[in-house]
Amino acid sequence: MVGKYRHRIHKMTKIRIKKGMSSESNPTKHRHREAAGAARARSLSTGMMEAVDDRPEAAHHLLDKLVGLWLTRRMSIGREQDFSNKSMVSDGAVSRISQFTACTNQSFDSVHRLWKSGSPMQKEVVVVLAAVAELIKEHNGSETDVEYFAALLTTLEGSSTSEPCRTAAISFLLQLIVKKVSKDVLQSKFARTVQVLYTKILENSENPEGSALKYLLSVLGVVLRAQPAYVWNAANTKNILVSVAALCVHEKPWVRTMARRVVRAVLTDPVTAMDNGLHAASPSVGTFVQQHLQAASGDMAAIRYLCLLEGIMHKMPSSLFKQLAEIILRSLAVADQMVKCSALQCLHRCLQRQPCDAALSVEVNVLLVKALRELCPPSEDVTVCAYWMQALAETHVCLTAKDPNSRIDFFIKRFSVVKLFDTGNEQLAQVTYQVYGTFFFGIVLCRIMRTVRKFFSHFWIRSEMRLFEVAGIGITGDEFCKAMQTLALLREGNDSFCRQELDFTVGCAVRHVGAPAVLSAIPLGIDTDAAILDIEFTRSWMIPILRVNLHNAPLEFFSSYFLPLAMKIHRYFSVLLLIVVIFSQLWELLPSFCDSPSDIEKSFPQLAPVLGAALNERPDLRPSILSALRRISRFCLLPDAFPERVEVVSAYAKNFMPLLFNLYTTTSSDDSADKGPRMAILETIRAYADLTPKRLVAQFVDAAITKANDAFDDASRQARILDILCAIVRNADCTTLGKVMDTINPWFAINEVQKKAFRILEEISNKRISPELEPFFLSRSTDFVNSLLRPIDTVVPPARAAFCACIQSVVDSMDDLPKLSDFCLKSLDAVVLTLDKSNSTHARSNASKCLQHMFNKLIQVGGEIDQHPSAVVNDLLSRMYELMVPVDSCDNGTVDLCTARSTLVALNIIAQKQLRILNGGHISRLIAHGCAWIGDGRPPVRILVIRLLRVLTKKLPEYALQQYRDLLLSSIFDGQPTCDVTSKVRKANRLLLEVLVARFGIDILLKYTSKLDWVKQMKNIGKLTKRKERQLSEGPAKKDSDDGSISGTDSRLTSRTAGADTILKLLENSDASESEGEERLAEMRSRTGSVWLKEDTDMGDSTDLLDRKKMILKVTTCDPAKQHKKIVERRNNSDFGFKTSNDGRLIIGNSVLSGSRASSWRTGTTQGIHRETSLRNGKIRHSKGKNAKNKKLQPYAYIPLRRKGVKQVHNCCYFH
Repeated sequence: MVGKYRHRIHKMTKIRIKKGMSSESNPTKHRHREAAGAARARSLSTGMMEAVDDRPEAAHHLLDKLVGLWLTRRMSIGREQDFSNKSMVSDGAVSRISQFTACTNQSFDSVHRLWKSGSPMQKEVVVVLAAVAELIKEHNGSETDVEYFAALLTTLEGSSTSEPCRTAAISFLLQLIVKKVSKDVLQSKFARTVQVLYTKILENSENPEGSALKYLLSVLGVVLRAQPAYVWNAANTKNILVSVAALCVHEKPWVRTMARRVVRAVLTDPVTAMDNGLHAASPSVGTFVQQHLQAASGDMAAIRYLCLLEGIMHKMPSSLFKQLAEIILRSLAVADQMVKCSALQCLHRCLQRQPCDAALSVEVNVLLVKALRELCPPSEDVTVCAYWMQALAETHVCLTAKDPNSRIDFFIKRFSVVKLFDTGNEQLAQVTYQVYGTFFFGIVLCRIMRTVRKFFSHFWIRSEMRLFEVAGIGITGDEFCKAMQTLALLREGNDSFCRQELDFTVGCAVRHVGAPAVLSAIPLGIDTDAAILDIEFTRSWMIPILRVNLHNAPLEFFSSYFLPLAMKIHRYFSVLLLIVVIFSQLWELLPSFCDSPSDIEKSFPQLAPVLGAALNERPDLRPSILSALRRISRFCLLPDAFPERVEVVSAYAKNFMPLLFNLYTTTSSDDSADKGPRMAILETIRAYADLTPKRLVAQFVDAAITKANDAFDDASRQARILDILCAIVRNADCTTLGKVMDTINPWFAINEVQKKAFRILEEISNKRISPELEPFFLSRSTDFVNSLLRPIDTVVPPARAAFCACIQSVVDSMDDLPKLSDFCLKSLDAVVLTLDKSNSTHARSNASKCLQHMFNKLIQVGGEIDQHPSAVVNDLLSRMYELMVPVDSCDNGTVDLCTARSTLVALNIIAQKQLRILNGGHISRLIAHGCAWIGDGRPPVRILVIRLLRVLTKKLPEYALQQYRDLLLSSIFDGQPTCDVTSKVRKANRLLLEVLVARFGIDILLKYTSKLDWVKQMKNIGKLTKRKERQLSEGPAKKDSDDGSISGTDSRLTSRTAGADTILKLLENSDASESEGEERLAEMRSRTGSVWLKEDTDMGDSTDLLDRKKMILKVTTCDPAKQHKKIVERRNNSDFGFKTSNDGRLIIGNSVLSGSRASSWRTGTTQGIHRETSLRNGKIRHSKGKNAKNKKLQPYAYIPLRRKGVKQVHNCCYFH
């Protein structure tokens, strides 16, 4: 406590220890390592290593010892037992403790682990647990938490005071199991439980061994926290808590700590608190502590009571809080420094918890500030002074929360601790700095804004953004309004030079301060009451900022501000197109409000009818409303969502869901144009279904099934109804899911509705992890398997994606290896054949995931029973090879193309994902299979075989690759046919050859082939590899070239540099001199910090620099003198302006700029796509026509008013 601020003397002459020599350089300081090694050696076996099954005597060594201990110190909880007949849970010496106890309850897993070496209580705990477990089994118990709790409580009641270790062991087991017992049991058995625990606490309070008392207090704390609020009205319960508080001065530290934890946990429990936030037992505990503080005159007992008080004082009534504060302040007059620091720390930590008005009123807070100021300790006492400053700072913080103006007066008039910076103590100065930071954060915040605005510059914008982020809603006021108005005025100026920074700053204010405060300072400026609506909407830039930055905004603000505004401007729809845009932008703010509304419980019932009417009558507003409903649903389903929030939104499911059903099932003449809105409606139905009550979901499912059966004549309507059924079925209960399964079972044989049936089955399968649906899946497991074990030919192509997803879900639910292997083998053909290219991308993706999941699940389940992965997947691999066997035992061509292609895709997946678990036999067969099929004449099959060999060559280890080198290389170079060599086959061979060169090298590959095509490709690959290595090694040297030139490859535009405007501007005139380039670079770098004032002769010679509005309008980032000079030069140029004909029409001739553009584009380097292909023998070729010089200039009607595009084309061409 005191040592936190004491002055430490550090030794500067430390001995440097070399790296890696720390254990050898200090041989006198390794006694801890030796002790740890000895303890570890004692806990392990010192004999020869042998199998666990071969040494049964080791497993019974501890058992015999514990049995002897139990027989000599038998517990009086039942008749004597013969431990030789105990049932063992597991085998081996590692689990010898769990063998002895025979306890299967997981709450006692910590008992079965290895404890610290030499633990005195381990033996007692194991013996007690073994006896209690045997007692429960005698009475045919199931070893539940409640049974263990009752048995241990009975054992504790019968334990003797002469055996404190036995009581401690029982208490230890009780504190492990009491946390798992439900509150209903603890409340119903409260009287007996408290009687037993309180009696044992009193018996062991004077015992020098504090282990039993520590665990008893822990159990009592859990029991007391589980009681309802009315229990604390009884005097006996309050007295129990007072008795626990008396143990806060016990001699044992752990007893004191546990007693403080129990008292604090009970008094600060918000569940049992009264309406004013205080606990019913707080006056009794507070009075007890007050009496002992008055009796203790600065001894150690007072410090210990102060430690208790710092965690519960903020829950004391106001009168008692004032009396305790007076006692604490009087203790500052004690000479003992420890008592002073403890008293001030008690105040500091109590006030950090922000006491409510019922505990600390404003008047008492003011008196506390005055008293602390008068008790200012001397600066020489560093520790007490530091604690005093922290306590005083917290009193001001509490006073600010209750009365902000009072805190400002106290700070300005009476608080001055600047002199503490001059004490010469670094730690005290650091504490003083932190205290001042606390004051300035809340007091001088508005004054900082006022001061910063006086020194206005564009740097102020970023600082204000950070100010909004830190301050939040506490910064609202007149100064905030003036600051936002200044930002808006600067943003709306024509010469605004930092609009992005301004948008970020306003957005930060919207996010952290709040949209209502920002719009009250700078409203949108739309006057809907005017007879003629003003189309100069200068604040249009605010709507996108609001849409992006709205966070924790009140939904009521949208209902009261934006919704009436949108309704009023709707009457101008037929007049102005701009109003239509503004109207849609205002409604697009609704989803942002619904992301995380702060008042959804209050505002959603008012807004829901409006949304329902607009959803039904306004198709143009449906996207925004549907997005808002989806976001509200996601917000209500967050893990920390309150139940009231869910209840409010789910109450309107009966209104929104039928409306969404009607909108989705309504037919449209143009299905392609209607697809986007319909998908949005379906997603909204799926999101809102998670909030719909189960009873209502059952009604919707019954109605959907009835309408789907009646709509077999209308395929489009039936498909939409089944889409709705698929969206809402995942939130149904067991009974409703049973009806759905009975309905869709016949649909698996009907091609028209087979896809919808499998989609519904997929949604149901995804709910397997739900505990309440476990009975349904257990009773319907046969239906799931039978619906999926069907040939792939009977499944229509659109349904195969959902079909594979259902197979994957069933595989994931199986844990029995024989059943899993049988199901995977039966469904393997359908999954593999779905990998063919003739199926959709979604179906192939699901089939690939399903195949990988089959192998992973088999490996996982097989590993639990010590099965090797290769043995588990052997049947599946064999079936894959059987699919590739020719039908008529002829050549490979007799295998169907779809079957061969899909099987090779599956083998590619296995080689890519599961190669590391295959044994040597499987790898040999896989390589032989690829080498045999590389001679297939069909290009699609050969491409997959080449890819398979490439994956194997890349992933196989070196020893395996060298083993199969001859077979691989001879098959690749000599086994491929020369006919039907398409571009894709050549590309696949090229990729394979690159991998071969990387693994084997060119010299080895040349020994296996002399074909010119292969040799040429190998040499080219070798050249490219050497070139890449050389470029990587010469990369840094090119950047530091002497002439500073930029290579052609470095100057090419990419997607990553297309947005770098500053770099592009610097490279526009790259033909300028080096000095000019440096000047332009310096000018670009300094432009961000340069600000000029516009010249205005109408305003006179003098300029009022303190007039903020006029100064903002006169600020510019361009030098007015340079702009004026450029204008004069252009006017003096003889070519400036337009030429006119005799009849007065304008003429455009061949400008010098276009000629220079063509010449600059055709001159320079002759590499790449910009080589001079039009030149031959120094003459220019013309396709047809005569030279442009011989043409007569003709008047032209089109006049290019801007030369910017021409200049950009010229610069870009020269840049290339």
